[in-house]
Amino acid sequence: MEVHSFILSEFRLLDIRNSKAKLITPEGNKSVTVTLGNFIGKGAMNSAFHLKIKDDPKKYVVKVPLKYRMTSEAMVEDCSIIIFEIAKKMANCFNSRGVPKKVKINIPSLLILEDLRFRMAVVEEFLEGDYVKYNNNKGWVDDNRNTPNAFSHFSFIASKGQILIADIQGVGHYYTDIQIHYHNPEEFGQGNLSHLGIVAFFQNHKCNPICEQLGIATEVKIKTGTYPKGFY
Repeated sequence: MEVHSFILSEFRLLDIRNSKAKLITPEGNKSVTVTLGNFIGKGAMNSAFHLKIKDDPKKYVVKVPLKYRMTSEAMVEDCSIIIFEIAKKMANCFNSRGVPKKVKINIPSLLILEDLRFRMAVVEEFLEGDYVKYNNNKGWVDDNRNTPNAFSHFSFIASKGQILIADIQGVGHYYTDIQIHYHNPEEFGQGNLSHLGIVAFFQNHKCNPICEQLGIATEVKIKTGTYPKGFY
């Protein structure tokens, strides 16, 4: 089956009503009927729309890359369901350490619109409430909340310097649309800034009481040029 590239401007203008689609989830694949809803907003890499899946009471959001043209292979990589699976495992590890607030990861699915020459998009459950960004993948951090930035810091230490989970955002401590920085910039999509992203985070992150509780408050000293083992 040939999967065509799709163009964002085409997707935005498509009249997607009761369209046949295939939903690819970590639990398996299923055929669904979908209707595109109203525009929600635009982030650094995606535009978001409401999405209704027939006979499913949950609310969903579909995210379409801002990049004008994207091949199916790049879409699958940037959809990066594997990123969220890794983040979910890291969240379970973080939560097991007795932190005050447990974090949860919103796992996305891949939507293939079969009626529309197999155009593809990323779908995830819509989070109700105030949506807040806590840090980004270029080093900016919001120090008003301890848990998100401690989670990013913890991900680096727990992975022995292999990864750093960044771009933390969501509703409360239910995170979505996160990014992984990894030493190989060819993996985990365009948001992976590799060493630069990791260094940028630690240049701006100030350890907080949760970092201290986890015993990682003195593990990384970017400004003095010292790094824990495993840093690339």
